[in-house]
Formats: sequence, C-alpha cells, structure tokens
Amino acid sequence: MFNYDGSRKGFYVENNVAYENFHSENGEFLGCQAYDKATEKLESLWKGKTRATYITDRRDFPWYGSESIALKKQIYEMEDSEIEFTGGSSFYEIAFQQKQEKRERRNKKREKQINEQMKKMKPCSKAFENFCNTTLFDTDETAYIFMKKGGKTGKCTRCGKEVEFPKKKHLSEGRCPNCNKKVVFLLETVRKKKIYDSLGTMMFQKVNEDEIVARYFCCYRKIEDVDAPEISVLEKARWFFKENQAELYFNRSGRWKKQNPFQYSDGHNDYYYMGRFEWNLPGKAYKRSFSCLKDTFVERKGFLKTIKKMSKEENNYYLFHIYGKELALAVRKRYALACEYMSKSGFHHLVISLDSIYDTWDHDPKLDYDQNSLIGMMRVDKPRYRELLHREEEIKLDISKLGYIQNFPKLSLDEILRMYGKVDVYSAKEILKYCSVKKMLRYIDQGNSPIEWSDYIKLSITAGEFDKHNTMILFPKYLKSEHKRLQERVREIKNKEAYERREKALKAIDNLLLGNLRKQYEYKDKNFALILPKEAHDIVTEGQVQHICVGNTEQSYISDMAEGKTVIAFLRRSEEMEKPFYTIEIKNNSIRQVRGFANKSATDDVQEFMEKYAAKKGFAYN
Repeated sequence: MFNYDGSRKGFYVENNVAYENFHSENGEFLGCQAYDKATEKLESLWKGKTRATYITDRRDFPWYGSESIALKKQIYEMEDSEIEFTGGSSFYEIAFQQKQEKRERRNKKREKQINEQMKKMKPCSKAFENFCNTTLFDTDETAYIFMKKGGKTGKCTRCGKEVEFPKKKHLSEGRCPNCNKKVVFLLETVRKKKIYDSLGTMMFQKVNEDEIVARYFCCYRKIEDVDAPEISVLEKARWFFKENQAELYFNRSGRWKKQNPFQYSDGHNDYYYMGRFEWNLPGKAYKRSFSCLKDTFVERKGFLKTIKKMSKEENNYYLFHIYGKELALAVRKRYALACEYMSKSGFHHLVISLDSIYDTWDHDPKLDYDQNSLIGMMRVDKPRYRELLHREEEIKLDISKLGYIQNFPKLSLDEILRMYGKVDVYSAKEILKYCSVKKMLRYIDQGNSPIEWSDYIKLSITAGEFDKHNTMILFPKYLKSEHKRLQERVREIKNKEAYERREKALKAIDNLLLGNLRKQYEYKDKNFALILPKEAHDIVTEGQVQHICVGNTEQSYISDMAEGKTVIAFLRRSEEMEKPFYTIEIKNNSIRQVRGFANKSATDDVQEFMEKYAAKKGFAYN
C-alpha cells in the first residue's frame, strides 16, 4: 500500500530496516522536494517491498530508541488487512496504544506480585487491637483534664475520674490529683470541640521459617467526650525481611506500593538504605510480638537482644530509627558482619546509632569494616574494648562517642567522657600537650572557647612568647584580647620574614642580571622587544602595575629566579619601552606564561612575535 502527499516524507522497509528519503537504484536522491515530480517512479520502486507508507510529520512517531525500532519492525511486518494507514497519525496512535498496553501489563504484573506478597500476612490479634486502643495511649504526653467553668474541677482522660485541684489556666500543664500523671488542663468553654492525638506502633509477625514482617501502624485518637474517645488505626508500612533481603511496601491511598530501596555500590559491595517516610510518629512497640522473632536470623545475629533492650530503655522513641534501620543494616553485605558482632557482644546503642551509608561517605569512618574482629573494627585496644563493653549501659556508646574515644588512647575513659561534648578533638589534642584534662576543663568551664585557646597557644609559640610553665601565659585571664594581640603580632612577624626573604632573593637576582642573561634572553624586532629587568626590584613594580602575582611575596617567582629555576622577562612595544605591556616566564627552555594586564592572554600579534622569538632562541612555545 502506498499513500502519497507531496508535502510529506516517504519511508519503505527492506529486511526489517526502515529507510527514509531513500535513493533510487541508479543513485538519484528522491527526497521531500522530489515527491511531486517522481510519483510514478516512487510507486514503482516501492512495489514488492515488505511495507511502504508515509507519515505526515516526523514528530508523529518516535523514531529513536530500541522500543521505536522494535515497533517499526512490528508495524511493517503486518498484513494490509490487519491495519490501515489512513492518515499521518497512524504510527503515533499505534505507538501510544502499545505504550499503554505495555504499562498496563507491567502494572498488572507488579500488582500480582504485591498481592502474592500480601497473601502471606496474618490478621492482627485482638490483643494487639486492645493494645492500640488502651495501652498505646497510656503516655504522659496524651492526657488531658477537661476543666469545668471556674477551672477547679474536671475529668481526666487518663484515669477517667472527676478530680478537684487548685485553679488552673487554659493550656497549663500539671499532674492529675488521682493518677499523678502529667496532664494538660483544657477549659471546656474555651477549648476546641475535638482533640486529635497520634502515635505510632510496630509489631512483628513471622511469615515463614526464613521470613519476618515488621508492620508499622499510625494510631489516631479523636476526643470529643472523655468517656468515649474515638480511636482509628491505619497500617502505613510493611517491611519483609530475610537474612539477605529486605522489601518495603507503603500504603498509598488504600493500595500497597513497593518502595525500591536506595542502592549504593563502591564496586565491591552493594548497600541498601530503606529510606525514611513521612509517618514517622513516636510511640511504643508491641512487645508481645517479639516472641515470633525467636529461631530466626534476627535472633541468630543478636538483634533480638538489642530490640528487647532498647524497648525497655526507651518508652517513647521513633520506631523506624530502631527497627527499620537496624534490620536494614542487617542485610547489607558489607555491614552485616559488623552489626552482628556488635549486637552479639552487647553494643546495642552502637548498632542503633550506626548509619552505614553516611559512615561510608565520611572521610574518616569510625569503623574499619575490613577487619574480621570487633576489636579491629572499633579501632581500640583490648583493655579499652573490655572497659567499653563493661560500661556500655552507663555510657550509651554510639558511633560519635566511639570516634571521639579513638583519638585519645592514652587517656582514661572517665577523662574522655568528661571532655566529650565540651572540647573538639583537634583543640583537645593541642591543649593536652601542656596541661591535664582537669585543668583544661576547669579553664573552659570559665567561659573560654577551646578552639580560640588552642589557636592562641599556636600563635604564642610562633611569636616566641609561649612558656608552658608560666600559668599566666598558658591560662590567660583575658583570652580574647590576648588572642587578637597575638594575631597582629604574628602577622607582623610573617610580613617581616617575607620582606627579608624577598630582599635577599632580589639581591641574588641583581647578581644574575650582571652576567650573560641579557644576551641569552633579550630579543627585538620592528614592533616589539623582549627585555630583562634593569634591576630585580622592577619585577615587584611590574606585578603591581599589571595586577599580576609575579611580584607577590607569597608566590615563588622571585625566589625561583634567584635560584636560577626560572626567568622573568618583559615584553614592550618598540615605541613605549618604559610602559609595561606583557610579562613572560621562561622555564626549562620553555615559554611557560605570557600575561598582560590582569592576566590577559596574548593577542594574535603578540603570539606571532613569541613564536618568532621561540624559534630564534630555540625555546618551546605552545
């Protein structure tokens, strides 16, 4: 079939390959401009081909990409009876239809997989429902006393009793006279009609022998009447865990959607971070569900002990931070061994605080995951390891404290813990060279900054004023003023030393200029002249006038020329020999830099001269 329109492009297919604006058999190009003059010729050429047609515009069909190529092959292989090309939009319609069908097939496949996964779920027990309705909201933060007019009597939402108390203001905090729990006093005539509270909870279920699921619920309580609060529970997330696999599902408007974890790879290991979500409410865990974790990989790796311990210590916490993050760590290849060792050894707070992704990106990671022992991973010696393990409950060792402890192997653990949170590592290392921890902390507690103090010590050493045996110098009474004075003093010393170094280098350059350097480097033609400075101080003047760094004391150009490592030369116009134009650096028989005012690059005429100069002197120049 062939449809023709002079304003449109032609296509044909041969051996499943589509050709556009093709050439005839004798090599003549039959493009868009030739259609109206070659109708019969085109029709004769296209007879007998697998498929021939046209489209109105190239935009009507995506001709690029593997999917487009596959679709073109499929269209051209169809019989005429299967599809009719009645206009230019036919390809577009087919492409859109097939894309929709492909999306529907993918969604059906995904929904089928999700439904199969959700069929594993077991219904929640009545004990859990009672927990959500009663025990979960039995916290200090969610109790109120609805005061009657006058603010002296009211009813507690915790114990449900009518109580009397001294007159209270609306929204004031206190304790219930009956149950002695913390409450918020709300005046019935002023408060809003409804009060909404929200808490989170998580429970575990054993799906099969090697798979468990952690289910996260958001519980909402609406209080209109003290005697009959309305409680609704909505399940928001489900984590399915195996020993080497984790899958996360979110409840999106009543439908479960799979959340792909963030994946990071360093070429050797893959790390998975399950991600955080917006329903991260504080609350309580359903502890009775811990029993289903027995005889699973959670218990074998020591995580069950960690979960039980943390649930006892913390009654109100972010559940996801403890359960979801901890179990996600357990399935990462590189960190599985470290997490298992720490949980089994009893470093529960260290496991909870460990964030492996960010610890990987840190320039100074706190744990060495390439070690095969926990002592090696923690980078401490055996005595310090035993002490940390023995005092784990007391100090609540986390990843931040461990990194601080690693920097002070010679100090006692008590001294390190007294410093932690008051002095940063770098300041402490500098200060402890000259005094004890006790004296350092006593001076800092007086309101002195440890960073400013450590910098003061460095400056006083540079200025030659430091004496560790003189307490007036080591512990200045007015640290800020002394620190500022030393900054100015050290700046003067450094400027003086730099000036002396420059003057010494300039004298050496003057001696070099008296030799045969001029004959070796100077050259001129009708337009330009390349000369050496008359005296060394001209280099400093050149840098100031041209606004370039060649005469800067902090740079190495002057010292390098004094040592014979480089040569600084000036390019002048023939009619303006005294006026700075371009500055040249020649090093190792190579022209390294040609810079004008404010580091301006060489113009064409300057570049032409430099090429001539390089050829004359035998220097390399690019």
